[in-house]
Amino acid sequence: MPWKNKSYLLTLPIELIHRIFDHIDAETIIFVIRHVCKQLYSITNIYDRYDLDFRYMFRSDLTLIARIINPKNVTSLTLSNAIHTSDQINLFISQFHIEQFIRLHSLTLINVEKELDEFQTHIVQCPLRKFSISLTFDDIMNLQELLSSIISNSYLRQFEFSASSWLLEGIEWPIDCRLEHLTIFHRCSWNTIKLVLSHLPHLRTLVMKDVKWYDLDKTIITNFDTTQFNCLSSLFLKSSELKFNNVEVLLSFFPRLEHLQLINHEGYSDPLFFDGSRLENLIETKLPLLKKFDFWFSNYAQYNSDEITVETVIATFRTLFWLEVKHWIVKCDSEYKENLEVFYLYSIPNCRDDFDYSHQQIKIQCSALNTTDNNTIVTVNANQLSIDLNEMMIQTIQRKVRLILYFQAQLLLVRHIILRQNYR
Repeated sequence: MPWKNKSYLLTLPIELIHRIFDHIDAETIIFVIRHVCKQLYSITNIYDRYDLDFRYMFRSDLTLIARIINPKNVTSLTLSNAIHTSDQINLFISQFHIEQFIRLHSLTLINVEKELDEFQTHIVQCPLRKFSISLTFDDIMNLQELLSSIISNSYLRQFEFSASSWLLEGIEWPIDCRLEHLTIFHRCSWNTIKLVLSHLPHLRTLVMKDVKWYDLDKTIITNFDTTQFNCLSSLFLKSSELKFNNVEVLLSFFPRLEHLQLINHEGYSDPLFFDGSRLENLIETKLPLLKKFDFWFSNYAQYNSDEITVETVIATFRTLFWLEVKHWIVKCDSEYKENLEVFYLYSIPNCRDDFDYSHQQIKIQCSALNTTDNNTIVTVNANQLSIDLNEMMIQTIQRKVRLILYFQAQLLLVRHIILRQNYR
């Protein structure tokens, strides 16, 4: 009886296969899995949770997908007018009928301009739960009215915004707005944020990528009702000018936080953040419910100075509070840059979503963890990594050349043996 290759994947229920598809990009499903066999062809055709992200696709792929995918089977859509995908949104509009995306739950528009008007009516009507928008220009006619209309969608729970902050000030927020997650990418003042938050009684997660601190002062607390932010459980701050005192004031507004993230992404941080005792006191007095604390800070000292060392920094994080009460692992690295010794203090897993390792002259000189467990796994959660591949490519090419020469030599040897056998 001839042996047959049996695919165990096809023995699974279709519902389970579709659950597997939920973790695979649309291109792989459409252009690879769909063409394996007739059964998978049929299974992919009835799959109804496609996540179409056109940021990394060729223009020809968009046209082809328009002929293959039924818009009713798409639940997530990402379109971009970035440099490498210029005029993609207009191309999409020419190939698809927006009103056919009746099950769309997530929509992301990057560098959108006047095309927003094409989506506005449909966004209000479909069960959209997440809307993310990045605007190239903010002088689009009736832009604030368009945004107000979109936010009025009763299904909407997550809103991501990247444009001038004055647009947020002019949005008409619906009464009892149901938004639970808000992300502001653009540089924004605390007064603007405070105004927005006053319209979001159900907000649970607030992400601010570049907040201004000049208008944040202790005096505003006495004139503001902080109880309206009791629903907020997660706060993520990324700024180039994080100050300990400002953060302390800000946290007074959010006493019920369970997850806090602080990232100083440019320049150097306030030295007070390098004191584990101060952070411990801040958390115990301001955030009694905090369960997770992610952070990244940087500081510096003069070369060969004893003012600060990796061990003196990490020692303040080796208390019972950090190790036994909270079980938070902290790491400190040092490296030399010109005449300075730069220190990086961060939580584990590393919370930064981007890393730049392109400068080969920068080397980590010393590292220390607050835990004494040598088996602790140091993990990094990053979405973007920048490295210099020149040296790596040279080494890879050299290895490939050696392999090619080796295989050529083996082929010549085999050929020589075959010729000798034929000759005999």
